[in-house]
Amino acid sequence: MNSIFNKILSLGLVICLGAICPLSAFCQSTSSQGTIDEIQAKDLEINEALDLIIEKTGITIIKDEPISGRVSMFLHNVDLRDALRIMLEENRLAYQEEQEPELAGAGIFHVMTAEAFLSKTGYPFGQEKLMRRIPLRYIQGQAVLDTLEQMKGPQGRIVYDEQSNSIVLLDREDFIEELESFLKEMDVPVKTQTFDLQYRPAQEIAQQLTGVLTPGSGRLEVDPQANRLVITDTSLKITEIEKFLKQSDQQQKEFFVNTKVIQIVLNDEHVDGVDWEAIISDYEKLSFGAFANENGTFQTTQLSFGTISQEDYTILLEALDTVGILHEVSSESFSVDQGTASTLHLSSLSLSLSDEGIDIEDLMGKEEIKLDLNFAFMIENNIHLSLHPEFLPSHRKNVREDPPPAQRNDIIVNVKNGSVVVIGGIFKDVSVELTRKIPLLGDLPFVGFAFRGEGKQTQKTETVVFITPTVVNKE
Repeated sequence: MNSIFNKILSLGLVICLGAICPLSAFCQSTSSQGTIDEIQAKDLEINEALDLIIEKTGITIIKDEPISGRVSMFLHNVDLRDALRIMLEENRLAYQEEQEPELAGAGIFHVMTAEAFLSKTGYPFGQEKLMRRIPLRYIQGQAVLDTLEQMKGPQGRIVYDEQSNSIVLLDREDFIEELESFLKEMDVPVKTQTFDLQYRPAQEIAQQLTGVLTPGSGRLEVDPQANRLVITDTSLKITEIEKFLKQSDQQQKEFFVNTKVIQIVLNDEHVDGVDWEAIISDYEKLSFGAFANENGTFQTTQLSFGTISQEDYTILLEALDTVGILHEVSSESFSVDQGTASTLHLSSLSLSLSDEGIDIEDLMGKEEIKLDLNFAFMIENNIHLSLHPEFLPSHRKNVREDPPPAQRNDIIVNVKNGSVVVIGGIFKDVSVELTRKIPLLGDLPFVGFAFRGEGKQTQKTETVVFITPTVVNKE
């Protein structure tokens, strides 16, 4: 009798449970460890699903904004947070828990859209922070903390464990991978090497090396009395510093410099100027200022520069006759010590042509280019030449427009000892006085004007600068 009663009671419970939790709804039970024994949901509205989880688990869910969606799932023995993630991700939703995950069932879950989560945290939902400890062997972690802070993600954290000299990374996986890769590159064996300097003071060189040393592992000691540097760093960095010191620690040099400036009145076949790219080595261009034309407008200048051997220089001077009529503006020679600046002035010129040749008149008060030259001797017989061009604009009354702003870039050239630095591309339209006459008859007094003709026309010119530095051997 009792067994029949128990069977009837059990059947009644099953029927009741079926009525309460149909398969189209949501059924669950949870354990104290935050595991849901079973979830069954078929096309259930997301807000109803969340309310049932709240009712059955006791957790707190706060909806930061109105949400919508449908839930269909059938899970057994699933973690509470995994269930929430599956339910929310399928509807482009997310949650953020206020308390640590270890406190299962006691956290506060904020539900929001996936876009709101990304905006709030800086990383997509589902890509939570990881923790990784990186022990360091060769560098001090304190020295790289600033760099790591700049590399970490928006919500990442960097912690330095001084006792174990290790870095604890708390961040997204992709940021952690990048941070760990950086630390592996930095945390490499170091060595110590001594450098005895001959010419330059150790304190002066040390100031230049301060920003070169590897953060965390690089160290520099100065012995002023012995004029010595003791450097500890990676092998790669030591090699780099050794090359720098070889270039820097040299006896003061003296240079003998030849300069030549020519102005070419370009013929019709070469109105675009000399094709320097096809002639000189290490060809480069530099945007610069502008010369004022005779009509009051400005012509932008773009300097071309490079180097050429002494042999090719001689050939080039002869070949330039095919480009137009040449006039030597100036030719100077001077001596200068290493590191001492010299100045070369290029004035605007007016030209007068005749059958007998070309006359040049320097027009004071017009545009001028000033070149500041600075020479430094380098290894392998190279001379390091730094040129700072400065444009001095015209202040003539007939200029109808403001000149373009002058560019203040430096020209850096490494030239072989005795080779030539070439600077071209300085163009200007000038007014040319033309005189044509019949030989002898054109020079006759009173009647000579009948046998000669005079006129004025605009011609395009290109000014070219040649600089030849040579190291003076004082030994």
